[in-house]
Amino acid sequence: KLMKIDKRCTLNHTYDDYEKFVAENFDIQIIEMDSVEGKKGRKVLLTFMIRSCNMMFAFIRERNTSQSVTDRINWLYQTLPEDTYQSLFGVLLTDNGTEFSNPSAIEQYEDTQRTRVFYCDPYSSYQKPKVENNH
Repeated sequence: KLMKIDKRCTLNHTYDDYEKFVAENFDIQIIEMDSVEGKKGRKVLLTFMIRSCNMMFAFIRERNTSQSVTDRINWLYQTLPEDTYQSLFGVLLTDNGTEFSNPSAIEQYEDTQRTRVFYCDPYSSYQKPKVENNH
């Protein structure tokens, strides 16, 4: 079953928006985020590549859904000390996969802006080269 994405989710979250944001916040940490899926309907990896040190870490998820991504990010936010989370997860750069289609749930926790999410242009994996090459 093909999941449709509400294209409005990319409003103010495009790659052009990312470039402007990073130019204004040049010292912010950038993490490239992606999913690695084997067979459809099976477990899937959620991967994070920290650009500044080329370190990748991953989590297994039962399903490739936006809720499973939000749940994992919520877990990270609740587990790490807040200053550690804020310093690591300044920007999440990802693709337009359905699992990343709820930027407000990823960016905010209760009333706290915890990160910024931006989407690469379609068919532009070169915009997040470190995570793609490491896969």
